[in-house]
Amino acid sequence: MDGDNSSMITVNEAKTTGDIIHPKHVVAVICRSCGYDLDEAEVNADTCSSCGETLELRQNTTIYATTLPAASGSTLV
Repeated sequence: MDGDNSSMITVNEAKTTGDIIHPKHVVAVICRSCGYDLDEAEVNADTCSSCGETLELRQNTTIYATTLPAASGSTLV
């Protein structure tokens, strides 16, 4: 995120809760027609400021790969 508080991008950092790993993921609100990343003011409009089409919203979610912890225990022979 570039510091713009009106951006409709939410960044959720990776975290571990007990044995459950929640990977880092980013959710952005975008125009369904052209994929333009919208800000809060544009979401309230009736038309996309990029393509001019009637504004229909879509969420774009990016999930980052999380490394697995090393396996422990003995190996089978």
